[in-house]
Amino acid sequence: MKTCRICGGGKYHALGLCRSCYWKARYASPEGKAYIELRNSNPRVTALRKAYSQSPKRKAYSRAYEQSPKRKAYCRAYERSSAGKVRRATHYNSPNGKAWREAYKQRPDIIIRARMYSKRWKTTPKGKAWREAYNQAHLEEHRAYSRAYTKSKYASPEGRAYMHSRNISPKTKAINRIRNSLPDRKIYNKILRHGRRSLGWIVINPELMNEPEMHGHHIDNNHVLYIPQKLHTFIAHSLKKPETMDRINTLAYTWLLGGFVI
Repeated sequence: MKTCRICGGGKYHALGLCRSCYWKARYASPEGKAYIELRNSNPRVTALRKAYSQSPKRKAYSRAYEQSPKRKAYCRAYERSSAGKVRRATHYNSPNGKAWREAYKQRPDIIIRARMYSKRWKTTPKGKAWREAYNQAHLEEHRAYSRAYTKSKYASPEGRAYMHSRNISPKTKAINRIRNSLPDRKIYNKILRHGRRSLGWIVINPELMNEPEMHGHHIDNNHVLYIPQKLHTFIAHSLKKPETMDRINTLAYTWLLGGFVI
């Protein structure tokens, strides 16, 4: 029994070749390429090929073939090859590749899948280690962004109204009650109250102590100046931050001398 002189197997067809090798060699010749190009340009052939590609039989075959071990092994080998890497990099940076990725990320099923994967990955040891290293590397950047965001958000009347509504909500009050009952929080509250009790109370203008809408403002650790509530809350200040005390004290002295009207 004659065998193919190229592949060494298969049933003999013609010219010492099996049927598969014979047609491969024929289509590789200039005459074969011209014939294939002419056939592909035929409208009838194009319509038949399109109809067959949309048929259930063809879709079932393609689906089964894409999931076959042979096809998966071929795709993995091609992706690891030099040609596969070059092709992937070219497509990744092309406009079509970028547009495809953006459309793919916006699919509802992909969004849900990405969230589930991210949630699972954060609980793994590798995910926790990566997150900790990332936070340490960008610590100052995150702090600066948080300060700027908070300042811009709560500087507007809408932001202050939102913050006030959140602070007086039943949920926030319940959380604060639970938090204040913790041992560490109790110690912190004692330290905070001790710091306030250590301040003096020498009033500079006692005639305004009983006036409505007046607040006692510590200009230093011992002396208190009664000023209007709006002025007292106009600038955030703390005795631990001298630059803030300079600003609020300047306004307080100006108001006391009659040069500042609320």
